[in-house]
Amino acid sequence: MSQPLDTALPFTTTPTTPDALYKKLGVYCVAWEQMVLNAMTYLLGGEYQGGSYEIREYLNGAFALIIPDQDAKKVVRYGHSEESMTLEAASFVANLMAFSACNSTAIDKEDEAGNLMLHDYYFALKDVVSGRYGFIIDASAGDGTRPLNEDELATVQTEAKPHPERTAILRMID
Repeated sequence: MSQPLDTALPFTTTPTTPDALYKKLGVYCVAWEQMVLNAMTYLLGGEYQGGSYEIREYLNGAFALIIPDQDAKKVVRYGHSEESMTLEAASFVANLMAFSACNSTAIDKEDEAGNLMLHDYYFALKDVVSGRYGFIIDASAGDGTRPLNEDELATVQTEAKPHPERTAILRMID
């Protein structure tokens, strides 16, 4: 008997293909994906043996490359921080680190559009982890984001659920 998924909700999954990532990140897709994988290796050290990732998309337009493993907790280290968390939670940390690193690259390249996009994805994913949705990523909006409309707000209020390991995830990145 399967247990209900205890994670940040709701989300949909997208096939993990280069095209799916390119549609989201453009020229940053390869670097971002590699940074997620490298961050997992860095965070977990010898406990990381790879895994089967899925792309999760959230109500606010955020997305993440996640290992959906909620079984055993692993020790995750970053700088002087150390937390015990699932591979799924570590995946959120790695994604946030990758968005931040790619954002720095966009700034160095003076790519204003890339900087804004990566900034928005970072904070949208952080909102997902926290279970609060402050904005929607929308490419048709002038600056790439917009406030939630009434229907979206109602959906968020009834369906949005923070990640159960949000405190540990946020401590790792803050």
